[in-house]
Amino acid sequence: MARMSSRLGFVYYPDDRHYARPDLEAWLPVLEGLGTHWLALRGSLNRAVPESFVQGLLEAGVEPIIYHPTRVDQVGLSDVAPLLDCYQRWGVRHVVLFDRPNQRTSWPASEWGKSGLVERFLDRALPILLAQRAAGLCPVFPALEPGGDYWDTAFLSASLAGLARRGQQALLRDLRLALYAWPGSRPLDWGAGGPQRWPKAKPYADPEDTQDHLGFRIFEWYGAIARETLGTPLPMIALAGGHILRDHTEEGTARHAEGNVEIARTLAEEEPEGLLAFCFHLLTARADAPEAAAAWYTTPSQPLAVAEAFRRFLQEKPQGKSLENSPLHKYILLPPDSGGQTDRLWVLAGKLARLDRATVGYSIADACLAADVTLIGDALAHSRDVEPRLRASGCEVRRLDPATLEAIPLDGLAASLGSEKTFVLQE
Repeated sequence: MARMSSRLGFVYYPDDRHYARPDLEAWLPVLEGLGTHWLALRGSLNRAVPESFVQGLLEAGVEPIIYHPTRVDQVGLSDVAPLLDCYQRWGVRHVVLFDRPNQRTSWPASEWGKSGLVERFLDRALPILLAQRAAGLCPVFPALEPGGDYWDTAFLSASLAGLARRGQQALLRDLRLALYAWPGSRPLDWGAGGPQRWPKAKPYADPEDTQDHLGFRIFEWYGAIARETLGTPLPMIALAGGHILRDHTEEGTARHAEGNVEIARTLAEEEPEGLLAFCFHLLTARADAPEAAAAWYTTPSQPLAVAEAFRRFLQEKPQGKSLENSPLHKYILLPPDSGGQTDRLWVLAGKLARLDRATVGYSIADACLAADVTLIGDALAHSRDVEPRLRASGCEVRRLDPATLEAIPLDGLAASLGSEKTFVLQE
């Protein structure tokens, strides 16, 4: 099987009406067969995505991203606070509110033309972002329309600067950026290198001798904006992206399939810095939905050409993951239920992490970003699909026996491990 990127995901139905148990049972095998790590779910402000659906995804190792494509004036703190608390309790980490606030259609007609658009958006968005963080979620800045009525790179730069000016450094440390990544007719390397390589690219301008961010590589430009504005990059989520089928001829269908496979191959080989998730648009849609032409599946048992090509790609021989190109390098994955050993395992894992410069946590999705993963626990400590999923993502996986770890005195742990790191591992 080809090495799958841990960033690989899909947008589920473009509506919020397919969250029953039969839907989950029908689509989970499809998602697992596609190597899915993330699934973007359309949410409603009136009701939460059912807990059973969320839990079913998480148990299968698929991380949900719940998005609400609402206008700026349609979201209030009182509307979302109960939803945020529910989602956090159920294990959700990412909830995206608002959609493309740099577009005229996202605002009431009476508000768009007023001055200070970005600051007025921050007035509305900041309480929501702070509520996400307070609830224990990752605050997510909403996706902007690439280009857009208000140029997206200028909007993003002004927004990040505005949050910094408002003293929101703690929020910015946890902030993640949602984005849309549409290659269109341009090659995947269009705009590669970002503004540092293409300094002539300016908002609303289209010089003939330069390239811009309007393509698959948009995440490189957004990352550069964060570094320039804040001095540090921010994690990013491609909430939707990929090639959309527009030419339904045999040749057009083949190009559509090949283009999306090439995106998946690029994600696996390059492991783009800071990009946590890339959700292909669109897994499926009702036959009468306007988005049906973008779907990869008509039904769970009826894959279209792009899905067939994608599954063939996944059968390719894997290649190893580069430690230097893996955003987390090494990860120590704790069992989800450590019982009474939780505190001690955290302390011991922290000692190991300091020796091995590793990240410690419970997130399978984050572990998949690493080149080297140590599982703490025996075969029953983690769900049985965890190790295959990690290996499919190109991770080198080792297992640390907690009984052996527990027997090593805290004070003597470093000496016991030493420079050779001779702790007991189960291959």
